[in-house]
Amino acid sequence: LAEAERKIAKLQQDIVELTRAGEDLTAESEDLERRYAKRLNEVARKVEPHAPSSRKRFEAMATLADAGIPTGISLSPIIPGLNDEDMPDLLARAKQAGAGEAMATLLRLSGSVEPVFMERMAAAFPDRMAKMTNRIREVRGGALSEGTFFDRHRGSGPYWVMIEQLFQISR
Repeated sequence: LAEAERKIAKLQQDIVELTRAGEDLTAESEDLERRYAKRLNEVARKVEPHAPSSRKRFEAMATLADAGIPTGISLSPIIPGLNDEDMPDLLARAKQAGAGEAMATLLRLSGSVEPVFMERMAAAFPDRMAKMTNRIREVRGGALSEGTFFDRHRGSGPYWVMIEQLFQISR
């Protein structure tokens, strides 16, 4: 009987410690989530300075979905080296907000858009500009843009395949 009581007391102590550890992990997880959301919003604000925050977009999506209106998310444009790694989180948040559909297209830099885009990205993300440029060229066969009708919103090569797979897995 004494042995059973000792084990029960040890188990109760372990439960208290595990509960504390779980609370600590939850707090750390919430802090990481806040910091990640802040980073996403900072990137989005630099790319689309006049667009609503992602929080507001997901709130609107949830409101529509709760009202029975079909919703979806477009992760467009995918900018390799800048926002491709955010796809899983954005798709999870969209699903949580009630999105039933998801799509993504690759960045298209047509004509006069290319120099303006490159200038804005260099000013907003000087530390990531080389990576973005190299990744865009990697999925565009060495070019920054593709004008061919069926190819202009898709990439090619191993890095683009990885992006497509990440999108499909995260959907």
